[in-house]
Amino acid sequence: NSVLCLEGQRGIGVKFNRPERPPDVRTAGIIASRATFGARGFSGDIEHLASLIAAAITHHGFAYIDILQVCVSFNPQRSFDWYKYRVYKLQDENHATTNRNAAIEKSWTSNTEEERLPIGIFYQTETEPSLEEQLPQLQGQTLTKQSLEGIDISKAMKQLHCHPIERQN
Repeated sequence: NSVLCLEGQRGIGVKFNRPERPPDVRTAGIIASRATFGARGFSGDIEHLASLIAAAITHHGFAYIDILQVCVSFNPQRSFDWYKYRVYKLQDENHATTNRNAAIEKSWTSNTEEERLPIGIFYQTETEPSLEEQLPQLQGQTLTKQSLEGIDISKAMKQLHCHPIERQN
């Protein structure tokens, strides 16, 4: 077992059994982070992918689509036929798109050679408020129109170990 963690960072990692090929956790991570729309598409099925993009555009809230696509330059083993054999549509299995836990479980892909790859909408809800509705800073007007007067970010920058760049004249 290995732990997937960003280099130089401490904290919670994700355990997986094959260090050479960690699990694909992008979509699962987005859904777990309270996104209200999470999907995966395949570039080899343009009609299905276009329907996912249309659904994401019309969704009220944050929408994420992970797009699987063939890249024989960097991964020659994963050809169009390799994907076509493994990809299947969630809608064909009556997946409940309003169940966050089921969506996370379904979207967690272990990247084994035998594994089937689900595509479609994993999670979608209209009952949860969008991120911008939850942030009082965004009520009234956009951030770009708000004044920066009296805002001190030096404490946050210090916590992030960021040092301001000195301007040179």
